[in-house]
Amino acid sequence: MYNSDPSLYTKSNDTGILKVNISIFMKKSILFILFIGLPFLLSAQKLKKITEKFQGRETIEKEYSVLKKKKYVKHHEYKLYFQNGQIKEVGFYHLNKKNGDWKTYDPQGKLRRIRKYDKGKLLSNDKYGIWREVDTNGKPYFYDYDKKERILPQISIPVKYPPKASEEGISGIVKIHVHLDKKCAVKELKVVQSLRPDFDKEALKGVEKFIKKLQYYEKDCKEFSEIITIEFKAE
Repeated sequence: MYNSDPSLYTKSNDTGILKVNISIFMKKSILFILFIGLPFLLSAQKLKKITEKFQGRETIEKEYSVLKKKKYVKHHEYKLYFQNGQIKEVGFYHLNKKNGDWKTYDPQGKLRRIRKYDKGKLLSNDKYGIWREVDTNGKPYFYDYDKKERILPQISIPVKYPPKASEEGISGIVKIHVHLDKKCAVKELKVVQSLRPDFDKEALKGVEKFIKKLQYYEKDCKEFSEIITIEFKAE
């Protein structure tokens, strides 16, 4: 058998015998071998490991590798750490492009997200636990991806201790009845157990701030009627 490509053969004028053009055949063979071997050459390139330490609000260190001959090209594993030493993010680069699974964790080591890439292209983005999201109207809300449902946010409002009462060392509680409808509109806001007028005033301010926060997330609001207890402690 012989190759049907006419560029590989020459014809002798005197004998009519076909002769194989070895030079062309060899070039094509070499190109074919180089093409097949290219992935192995890339994977065998020498890497240099980089560790960066910095002062951040959450993270303080990251580790990754670059090609020795091209130091700007990230290749292989990448890790980002929290201040407590826990891994925040781990994944792989393939010639400067994210590839495979990239996992994100919280400071306690709980998995928060898995993003899957194919050489830089994001294929999927799976979230776990509670996330703050934004709806089509630009309004934020909280969603539990484990339970697949929207939830009320955890709201914490600090209540101010009356300045004039600090020297007296007064401690005690104020109870306020709060009745809200399904849209978080106030139907009743009343002190049912008083400590003193100045304490009652600060307690009411705190509850009003709490209600405003609920109104901000009104899509998640539910009607309720409860007694809220606010405790004041002298320092």
